[in-house]
Amino acid sequence: MLPPKARAGQTLVCVFFAACASVPVEPARERPRIYAVADVAGAGSQSGAIAGWVVDRLARSGLRAVSLPKTDPVLAGAAATLRTHSDSRLLQEIRRTTGADAVLLLELARDRSSISVVVLDARSGRVLGRETRRSGGERFRTVGDAATAVAAFVAGSGTAAPRAWAAPERGAEWEAETFGLGVNVLGGHLAWRPLRATRLELRYQTGRAGSGMGQTTSNVGGLRAYRVFREGGSTRPYLGVEGDYLDVRGSGRKAAGGAGGPFVGVERRVLGSLWFGVDAGPYLVHMRESSARVSETSLEFVANTALTWYLF
Repeated sequence: MLPPKARAGQTLVCVFFAACASVPVEPARERPRIYAVADVAGAGSQSGAIAGWVVDRLARSGLRAVSLPKTDPVLAGAAATLRTHSDSRLLQEIRRTTGADAVLLLELARDRSSISVVVLDARSGRVLGRETRRSGGERFRTVGDAATAVAAFVAGSGTAAPRAWAAPERGAEWEAETFGLGVNVLGGHLAWRPLRATRLELRYQTGRAGSGMGQTTSNVGGLRAYRVFREGGSTRPYLGVEGDYLDVRGSGRKAAGGAGGPFVGVERRVLGSLWFGVDAGPYLVHMRESSARVSETSLEFVANTALTWYLF
């Protein structure tokens, strides 16, 4: 039989182990299987582009992600409210739409010097991780650079991006080129970029010249569609198609018609958001004179030059 002191010590040990056994042990967290990337606060028109690049960077690191701006723009905008308060219904809708078990909330600094990342559990709304990533220089130079910083944190790879991310394509320039104004020979144009490598352009040109109709005034209006290559560089080749309406008047006579054809060209950054482009291609031109009711069709080789200033 144990002495009283020994029995007391044994009792204390038993109580201690019983207490430890009653404390719930939180299971180790598993990495989320799918991330839903919401709208990027502070990024303006570049929000969807950054989300898309984050999805791409995470995929190269072996992680699955879904861009909410691409999948459901309304849901992507609503997800921004999760920064200030949890919303179980919204989280449930995100899970139902995307299958994600984590939500990435991103916020870009106004001067683009840093981007903050918050990772939320898509079921409980609990914060799984939080980080602010800063650029190597004064600011992130491209959308791809900002996305790489986000993915590096999410993938847990530290400050260095994995080798798989060292792809030739660096990402879209921050000069988003969503809308632009420009001048061309005897006219001007408006440019709109609905997609990262696609550009649409409305052009108008006018001029006077001597012809078989005497002194004539010509007006040309049309639409161009581009496919731009090598995004992120200072020199970019492109190709596209153009369709125009032609109107020629002079000495009481009038002719109208159309022109169209493919073109290939290249543009070069002059300074900041100012670009100079030159292109050429074969155009089919059809004109009909209203008074004489005479029409003519010809194949012409047309060259164009233009200066475009992208506003945002």
